[in-house]
Amino acid sequence: MTNAKLKLLENTTQEIIKKGHRMTERRAIIIELFLEKNGYLTAEEVYLLMKKKRAKMGISTVYRTLELLSELNFLQRCMDNREARYCLNKKCGLRGRT
Repeated sequence: MTNAKLKLLENTTQEIIKKGHRMTERRAIIIELFLEKNGYLTAEEVYLLMKKKRAKMGISTVYRTLELLSELNFLQRCMDNREARYCLNKKCGLRGRT
């Protein structure tokens, strides 16, 4: 991960804590996935990528984490063919490109 992306992850961590939530290792890994992919992912795709990273997390935890990050405006949720897709929210300054 580049220095710029590490800085974004650090800033995100601080913002999540400021808003009264804990920054868990799993939440950090999910944010890292979005920083690496820089595009849209479904909860199922996040779950499968987490398994590849050998991060133990159930699908329900993935859904809850994605919803929390959406509520905190770090992720943007879009519906695509009845399936929710998530991407970094441009407004929060996390997204590397538009």
